Amino acid sequence: MKTKKVVLMSIMLALLIISSKLIIPLPLLDFISIQIIIVYMLYPILGKYHSFLTLFIYLLLGIFGLPVFASGGGILYILRPSFGYLLAFLILPFIQDEVEKLLGKKVVTFTNMFIQNLICLLFIYLFGLTYKTVILLVFYGKFEVFHDILFFSSLVDFLVDSGLTVIITLMMIKLRNYHLNN
Repeated sequence: MKTKKVVLMSIMLALLIISSKLIIPLPLLDFISIQIIIVYMLYPILGKYHSFLTLFIYLLLGIFGLPVFASGGGILYILRPSFGYLLAFLILPFIQDEVEKLLGKKVVTFTNMFIQNLICLLFIYLFGLTYKTVILLVFYGKFEVFHDILFFSSLVDFLVDSGLTVIITLMMIKLRNYHLNN
């Protein structure tokens, strides 16, 4: 691995940690954070394998007890309803790569990048909500009690992240054009 790549991975890891702390709490231990921007930016900057490795290191640091997640860290963080979103982040670089191949890697347009980001956002939410539902069913036994709160917090989070997707798309186009020209 080249020194430049290691430095970029370290910077992105630091940005992941910092961005996870900038949160707005929601019901059911959910958070709105700007971390999604950093997660989306990993792939165009590092590629799929180095993005995966950076996210894997991030998850390991948190699981081993360093307070890198939105509300701390530790092995029990795995049992939090919102941990599914972090697991989805880990798989995201591979999803981004596949969607990019489907849409055409060489054609960098706002529409293509927005569709790619929206598909990835839907993947994150499908994975995260599935995990959250399983955790709520296993630990609380009755999903019906949490249905409205789950729906509300997920909807608010999704709407905010959808808005951030537009910003992310513009940033990714700039990054992609920079990398294609250099």
